[in-house]
Amino acid sequence: EHLKSFDPILKNALERIDDVYDIKLLAIYDIDSLGKWSDGAPDIDIEHVQHSKSKDWSRIHRTLMDADIGLVPAGGSLSYDARDELLRQTTDLFTPWTRNDYIQRFKSNSNAGRAFVFMQLGIPVVATPISELRFVIDEGKTGFTAMTEEAWVDSITRLHQSVQLREGIARNAYELMNGRYS
Repeated sequence: EHLKSFDPILKNALERIDDVYDIKLLAIYDIDSLGKWSDGAPDIDIEHVQHSKSKDWSRIHRTLMDADIGLVPAGGSLSYDARDELLRQTTDLFTPWTRNDYIQRFKSNSNAGRAFVFMQLGIPVVATPISELRFVIDEGKTGFTAMTEEAWVDSITRLHQSVQLREGIARNAYELMNGRYS
C-alpha cells in the first residue's frame, strides 16, 4: 500500500540526488502479490526484494543491514498542496527554524514502526515528522526529519556524504531504541 502512494516529494528528491550520486533504493515488499512496483517509482536504480511470507526475519534483517539510510515517508491527512500552503503561511510563526523545518500538527495515517526498526538495527533514519517520532528523533543526533523536497535532499545528501555522521546517528539511535524499548 505504501508503494502505491509513494511520496512524490521524496521521489523528486531521490531523482535529484541520483543526478549527482549513484544511489540505489532497496524496496522490500510482497512482489508476488503486488507485482513489481513501477507506478510512481523514482527513476533511479531500485533493488526489488520479495518480502518473506514465512516471516523469515533473519533474511529480512540481513537485507536491511545492507542499507546505509532508512527512509520513512508517511502521507498525512492533508494533500501536498495543502501542506505547502500551511507551511508557507506558518513559517514565520516557527522562527528561528528554517523553511525546511516543519511541525506536523495533524493526525498522520502512518506510524513510526518502520523508523523504529531501522533505529533498532542501527541504520540512520530520515523520516516524515509524524507525531510518534518526536519522542525518538532528536534532529541530527538520532535521525533527521524531512517534509519538503529540499529537506529530503539535504538530509539524505548529508548522510550519504559522511560515513562519520551516518555512524554517529546510527549509534545514537541504536542506543536510544535498545535502551528505551528493550
